[in-house]
Amino acid sequence: MARQKTNPSDRRAVRSMHPVFLNCELISPPISFPRNSTITVLELSENLHGFSDAISSAVDPDGVWPAKESAGERIYRCRLENDGDSPIYAIEAAFNVIYKRALKVYTSTGRMMVQSGETTLSHDRKVTIPKVGAHGAFTFYIRNRSMQCVDVQAPESITCEGIKDNERSLVRLKRSSPEGTTWMGFLPVFAPAEAACGIGPGNASADSSKALQSEGNTLKALTNLGSIDRIDKRVAARRAVVEPILKKRGWARNKWGSKAGVGKNCPYEYLDGKRCLSHENRKAMAEVLGLTEDQLPND
Repeated sequence: MARQKTNPSDRRAVRSMHPVFLNCELISPPISFPRNSTITVLELSENLHGFSDAISSAVDPDGVWPAKESAGERIYRCRLENDGDSPIYAIEAAFNVIYKRALKVYTSTGRMMVQSGETTLSHDRKVTIPKVGAHGAFTFYIRNRSMQCVDVQAPESITCEGIKDNERSLVRLKRSSPEGTTWMGFLPVFAPAEAACGIGPGNASADSSKALQSEGNTLKALTNLGSIDRIDKRVAARRAVVEPILKKRGWARNKWGSKAGVGKNCPYEYLDGKRCLSHENRKAMAEVLGLTEDQLPND
């Protein structure tokens, strides 16, 4: 049986059941921030390593990031949540980043779409987070600054210090969905908002991209995108109601679910637009937020 390859920094890590969540969600820019804010951004480019900081200069005078003309760009917000009773330090994580050639495809009406072609580069993007406090969270954003389609696979585990004296710990991350690994897909910087790079490994080849030049396949792709738009609107409506309350109370999503007595995946899948709530769950989740059942969107 072949030995499993390990990251050199992980070789002395001791496995731990310390509860740490990593949840990444697609958001709709631009995003409002207080002026002079500092945010952490994982910018995807073939020549970048680790985190890039988008400091106050990246927030325009109206207090938004990125620039208003970036509306329609695919940006993911990720939260690493430490649900343990002690802080963790020197957290190391590796995101698998896959760059794919961006192929321009035109419909019969002249509209340009983008389809991912062959893989041009695949590597682990290693990042380090200095500290996440007990029952705290570290938030960062992922955006594509390359001219290619990019797929990003979130890590399944991290290594960190602070759980056991003088030892690094290997912690398997918990997720909002039982399906496991999270994939995120990004358009190239030149792509129109309605473009559709594939998400995940092996989802598109140069040959399959050429097939999209037929009007029938292109119309089918545009129809599928319509369903994505509807999900995005559902997500935005739900989060507009819930997230300000969670932030005010200092609750993570899992704490909201625990207070309401629902399944651990329920609040995550609800806010990600993946499920509608049963009458019982909707009532319980609304009540702990101080809302009526009708005030908690469920469309």
